[in-house]
Amino acid sequence: MAAMDKKAAFDALLTRCFAARITPSQLCARASVSPANITHWRANPDRMRADTLGRLETALDAIEKERAQ
Repeated sequence: MAAMDKKAAFDALLTRCFAARITPSQLCARASVSPANITHWRANPDRMRADTLGRLETALDAIEKERAQ
């Protein structure tokens, strides 16, 4: 995944996170990802790992699905 694609995916993830009223820290806890990743990614988007971003997206999908039921 290209750096711009990851940056766009990260921005979209944060937008979904805030729309769902989930803090990034809560999402990280749900995905078993260190919250420091969010801070590092904001400072340097090149450090994003696609697999970690995918884990966060999967966790957010699950949260949204649970709330829709």
